[in-house]
Amino acid sequence: MLFILLGASLGGWGQTTIFSENIGTGTGTQTIAATTFQNASLTFGGTADTRTTTPSSGYTGASGGKNVFIAGTVGTDFIISGINTSSYTSLTLSFGHHKSTTTGSNELVVEVSPDGSSWTS
Repeated sequence: MLFILLGASLGGWGQTTIFSENIGTGTGTQTIAATTFQNASLTFGGTADTRTTTPSSGYTGASGGKNVFIAGTVGTDFIISGINTSSYTSLTLSFGHHKSTTTGSNELVVEVSPDGSSWTS
């Protein structure tokens, strides 16, 4: 899984990559807290875990290493915080998502928050 956040700079027309993450390194299954992420300056949390099974592949920018596994349990989450986007407008978030065809309740919701308290889908 690879997360990329792109933004158009204020006063400019070009795109700038604000944030890119390859979901770290390691072996097997690890908690979010035990995973070493590419962006050590950001905060990663949640109840999901990272795994080397079903690595990202088949799309531009796929990391091909680890992935975030979000179980089919309601409330399982993966949170990335500390990304400063205050100087950018027209943001675009891009990521890969693999949905198992054997799980009927595997619906992903993406939410953003300006303060870590209020969330918008």
